[in-house]
Parts: sequence; C-alpha cells; structure tokens
Amino acid sequence: MVAFKRIAMICEITFGEGERVGAIHELPLQLGDWVIFEAQQVHLQKGQEIGKVTKLIKSGKLSTQLEVAPLIRKATQQDMDEYKKIKEDELRTFEFCKEKVKDFGFPIKVVTVHIQFDRTLTKIDFLGEKKIDLKPLIKELTKVQKGRIELHQIGIRDYAKRFHAYGVCGRPVCCDSFLTEFEPITLDFVKLQHLSCGTSKLTGVCGRLVCCLAYERKLYK
Repeated sequence: MVAFKRIAMICEITFGEGERVGAIHELPLQLGDWVIFEAQQVHLQKGQEIGKVTKLIKSGKLSTQLEVAPLIRKATQQDMDEYKKIKEDELRTFEFCKEKVKDFGFPIKVVTVHIQFDRTLTKIDFLGEKKIDLKPLIKELTKVQKGRIELHQIGIRDYAKRFHAYGVCGRPVCCDSFLTEFEPITLDFVKLQHLSCGTSKLTGVCGRLVCCLAYERKLYK
C-alpha cells in the first residue's frame, strides 16, 4: 500500500495595524477567517495574537520577508468577544496617551495603540522628529494598563501605511498591500530611469519618493 503524505496549506495572516505573518496549517480555513496564533516576531513579545486570514496558498512558498508563526486554532465566538473588548481598551489607552503627551508637552504624535490578544503587551507607536525620554509617560501608563508596555518611534512612511491610502496608480499603496520592509529610495533611482524629477507622480502620500521606483531599478542598471 502506498502512503500519501498529507499536504499542509499555507496562509497569510494580517493582524494589528497591518502587520502580516505566514502560517503552515492543516485547518479548513477560508479567506476572512479569524485565527489565534503564537506571536514570535522580534518586535512582539511572545504570546497569543489574533488575526484575519487574508491569503490562502495551496502550493508554493510564502514571501521570504514574512515570518512564520505557529497557528493555534480558529477563533471562537468567545475569542471574538474578547477581541471586541481589546479594541475598546485600545481606544481608551489611545485617548489617555494623547492627554498625557499634551500634559507633559512631548513633541510627539501618538499614532496607534495595539494590545496583544493575551494582554501581555501593549505596544504604542508614535511619530517624532527626535529621540526624547518618555519614562514619565510609561510611568503613567503602568497605572492604568497591565502587562508590558513598549513605545516605538516610527517614520513617516510607517505613519502613512497605517491609513490604507491609495497611490497615484489608483491601487492601495504598496506598503499597505505587500511590502514588509522599506528600501531607501533616492534620486539616483529617478536619474537611472530617466524620469522627470519635477513630477508630483514620483512622490507618495507619505511625502517621500514612491517605493515602486525600486521595482525596475535592476533592469535599468
């Protein structure tokens, strides 16, 4: 008798503020299903996270830029009820942060608050031009928020990614669609492809040169 090896499926999970991970599984998943997985990324504390299945791949490989996370189970109704409470807590924490930033006079802008599904981590992203000591803010947050608290300063390109904008091409911006890492884009990319530096089409919604200038750079070079 010939033994057939069961083929595992591959899926892509979107969670938090547009973050993505890959997962190899044998569950009967469909697009749009919510799942619980083990967060193991460098910028996240190890623990449980919840996310939505946004891509199913029957064969082939995931992008090498995506980290693979162990998938625990499909989300239950109880999980979704807890997720709703977490989103409400994120909003309250966001407003609390904005108030404290104003009180302390910090020259930063609070962008997003993400509470991990198992509530072991609260991650707050902010936009700022220079590094400052935010220990007073963390001290205030520990009074109202349980678990570990992390503040992350993000760049203008990450900031634009959070708002699901559309590019001049009429499609969702690449950083929100599939890019997981930002490549530095310089005027050398423009000159190499003999493009006009004066056209507004070369500037993305973030105010920087568009990421797609890198796609054909190797061909022109």
